[in-house]
Amino acid sequence: MTALWQDRETLSAPVIARTRRENPVIDAAIAADEADTTRHVLEHFRALLSLPTPRLAALGGEPLAFVQAHGVRRARAGVPLLAVLQAYRTGHKGFWAALCAMINRFAEDAETALRTTMLLSDYCIEYTDLISIAVTDAYLAEEALLAAHRTRLSIAVLEELLRGEPPRSIEALDHCARAGIGYGRPMVMLVARKEDAAGAAPFSADERGTLARAIDNALPQATFGRLVELRLDEVVAVISCAERPGKRAAEALRAQVAEAADFPAGSIQIGIGLDVIDISELPRSYREAGIAIALLGAGQPVAHLADAQIDAYLRHNADTTARSLTIPGVEALQTGELIATLHAFARASLNVKACAAILNVHNNTVYHRLNAVRRLTGVDPRTYSGLSNLLAALSVAAAPAGACR
Repeated sequence: MTALWQDRETLSAPVIARTRRENPVIDAAIAADEADTTRHVLEHFRALLSLPTPRLAALGGEPLAFVQAHGVRRARAGVPLLAVLQAYRTGHKGFWAALCAMINRFAEDAETALRTTMLLSDYCIEYTDLISIAVTDAYLAEEALLAAHRTRLSIAVLEELLRGEPPRSIEALDHCARAGIGYGRPMVMLVARKEDAAGAAPFSADERGTLARAIDNALPQATFGRLVELRLDEVVAVISCAERPGKRAAEALRAQVAEAADFPAGSIQIGIGLDVIDISELPRSYREAGIAIALLGAGQPVAHLADAQIDAYLRHNADTTARSLTIPGVEALQTGELIATLHAFARASLNVKACAAILNVHNNTVYHRLNAVRRLTGVDPRTYSGLSNLLAALSVAAAPAGACR
C-alpha cells in the first residue's frame, strides 16, 4: 500500500492513457481538462488507499466529495453519463493492474499473493460500486438543475422572439446559436394547438410535451434550426433552415404525421406562417400560423399559410366594415342546395350544363336554383361580378369574427 502511494503519480499516467484509448467521448473531455483529470485520478489513489485505513480521517467529512465534483463537472460539459461510468470502469481496470503488479512484486509466495489478491479484489469491487453511485447521483442532480435552467432560458428567449426582439444576453445569444436560429437564415413560426370541439378535454401539459418532442424529432438538427417550447395552451416553435423553412418544415411534419410516428393521437392542428428574415417579423409569422390553422386546418393536420388562396385569406380577415357590406338575404343561402349550386357553378366556370353534370341534376334545376338566389338576394349569380360578390359575402358571413388570434 505504501509503494502504491509513493508511485501514484507514475501509475496514474497509464490509467489515464488506457481510459482515453478505450473511450473516444472521454478522450475528448480529458483533452479539454487534462490537468483536472490528472488530479482526479490522483484523488482516486488517495481515497482507494485511505478508506480502509486509519488515514480515513484525512479525507475529511465527505471522503467522496471529489467524485461528486467530477460528476457535476462532466454534467456541465455535456458528457453522457454512460460515457462517464464506462470511463470509471476502464480506469479501475488500470488501478487493478497496478495493484496486481505490486502484489506480485512484494508477495513472499504464491499463496500469499492469492490471499492478498482476493482480499483487495472484494475491496475494489465495493469501492467501484460506491463511487459509481456517488458520481451518478451527483451527475443526475446537476443535470436536473441544468435542464430546468435551459428550459427557463429557452422559454425566455422564445418570448423575446415572439415580441420581435433579438436576444440580449450572451447566454441567450449562445442558446440561439446552439439551436441554429439566426445567422441571417430565413425563419418561420409554427403553432400547434388542439382542435376546439364541444366537450373536448383541455390540451394538457403532458400532451403538449409529447407533441413538442414529436415536432422536435420530425425536424432533424442536420437540416433545421429550431426552438420548440410549450406556451399556454399551445406548442410554439421558431424554425430556421438554409431556404424555404416553412415549406420544408411542412413537408417533414406531414411525412411524420402520415407515418403516425411519434405524433400523439387526437385532434392536433399545426399551423405554419410565412417565411421571414428579420426577428422583428416573427410576431407576424406567429399570427399567420394561427390563421393557417383557421383557413386550412380542418382539412389537414399540418397547415402552411403559403398553401392558402389570397381570396380565402382576405375573406377570413374581413373587418366589421366588410361584414356590414354583406349582401342582404345571403344568410338564407348558407345551407342547403343553393350554396352547393353556387360553388358548383363557379367550378363549372359559369356553365349551366357543366354545373348540372357536377351536381348530377337537370339543366333546368340549375336555372331554377340560380333564379331563386337572384330573388333572395337581388344579385344575378349568372354574371361574373354577381357570382364573385355572392361567394365573397358567403365566405365573410361564414367566417366567425376574430377567428384568428
